[in-house]
Amino acid sequence: MIIVLWPQARPIWRWLLLAAVAVYGGRLVGISVDYVEDYRRVMRNFYGQLRVADVSEDDLGVKRKLLHGRINHGEQFIAPEHSRRPTAYYCEQSGIGQALLSLPTDRPRRIGVVGLGAGTLATYGREGDEMRLYEIDDQVLELARSEFSYLAESRARIVPVLGDGRLMLEGEAPQAFDLLAIDAFSGDSIPAHLLTLEAMQSYLRHMKGDGILAVHITNRYLDLQPVVAAAAAKLGLSILVVDLEPADGDVFCRRSLWALLVRPGRVASLQAAITSARPLPPRPGFAAWTDGFSNLLGILK
Repeated sequence: MIIVLWPQARPIWRWLLLAAVAVYGGRLVGISVDYVEDYRRVMRNFYGQLRVADVSEDDLGVKRKLLHGRINHGEQFIAPEHSRRPTAYYCEQSGIGQALLSLPTDRPRRIGVVGLGAGTLATYGREGDEMRLYEIDDQVLELARSEFSYLAESRARIVPVLGDGRLMLEGEAPQAFDLLAIDAFSGDSIPAHLLTLEAMQSYLRHMKGDGILAVHITNRYLDLQPVVAAAAAKLGLSILVVDLEPADGDVFCRRSLWALLVRPGRVASLQAAITSARPLPPRPGFAAWTDGFSNLLGILK
């Protein structure tokens, strides 16, 4: 290519440029190999690249992670004595962990989750429960089944639903969920259509009167608190946030921020049941997102 595009160049310059291009190409190949060589599985499709990695956690053995780009979408200890323990953003001290543990235990529960990841939340399922897991990426479901055991080991009846979570919910009959978790906002490119007033109204159609709508708003780039607070205010809901900062050396929990939306009559009992839950007031002047309006610039960190 260099010879064709620069035919008048002296031979020495052509060879030097050719060597530089070869070195640059070799470096790109090396970076690509380094990016995938230490992973158990690497898969790519329209939604991006998924990787499964094993890392050692000393006495606890191997911990397996599901990564989408730089974002951790769940992890599990492989040793049988730890494999059923929820981890990362979903550990028992997290907002979602405490919310699930606060649900009634004297009857079967119905639980919905939009965003599957490694399937960690399935570990909270009890005998007789039904958990509907909405996931848009079929490769995520395949990896959750083949590389992690949360789904297989859950005591609940697991019902995967492939497709856009909001669209799937809009097309279903009311599900009467005790808890519906929306977990799709960890990356730098969030699906804003899952946070609009219209989306929230769709979720509420599927909730029991005392049900909990749990929204995972941990995000390194965006502050999603005013978005969920504005929607809650418009819909007459109360909102609590649980900001977990795990202790040094805690290998089971990661820092997480969960928003829990309930009807006003439910908020007092929920706050009493959940450690470190605090009310979240709306930000003055912040406009609720709708299907016709959203503003990512207004929530940049």
